[in-house]
Amino acid sequence: MKAQTAALAVALAATPALAPAVDRNFAGLEIGTFTQDLTVETSGASLSADDDAQNVALKVGRLADAWRAYGTFHVPDMDNDDDVWWLTASYDYLFIQDSTLQPFAGGHFGYYDFRDDSSDLNINAITVGPEAGVQLLVDPFLAEIGYRVGFGVSSSDNSSNVNYELDNAQTLYVGVSMTF
Repeated sequence: MKAQTAALAVALAATPALAPAVDRNFAGLEIGTFTQDLTVETSGASLSADDDAQNVALKVGRLADAWRAYGTFHVPDMDNDDDVWWLTASYDYLFIQDSTLQPFAGGHFGYYDFRDDSSDLNINAITVGPEAGVQLLVDPFLAEIGYRVGFGVSSSDNSSNVNYELDNAQTLYVGVSMTF
């Protein structure tokens, strides 16, 4: 038991020493789940619809001591004739700056595009929302797990008789990036 306690103490003491110098760029990939919730209004009736898919995203950004700012391009793999992409610009605060394991919380602003190829329906939305997770930073790698939700604050569609509106888009993800 004493050996395990000593090993844990050494690991915790070494954690700040393992954290790389920050104020650098990073680029990487995210994979995870994607969910979108839509409201469909027609003839005074309102229905809800949701889709779940696998998500792949490309992330590029800047990392500093206490924050990170980045853009993410999401491309969910829908199982039908729908095409979706979601571009987000994010800012996160890092809660423990002198550690390799850093919880984060922040927000994003985004643009969402949905196209149904079978009906030529197109829905566009501006999104804003929170995100949170934890990142592990060991030079030159950055690994993370997180959750992001974007609420549709302004939606438009090209349908003449039905009103479609994005309620929210969500992703639960794991990501790996390289710092440079």
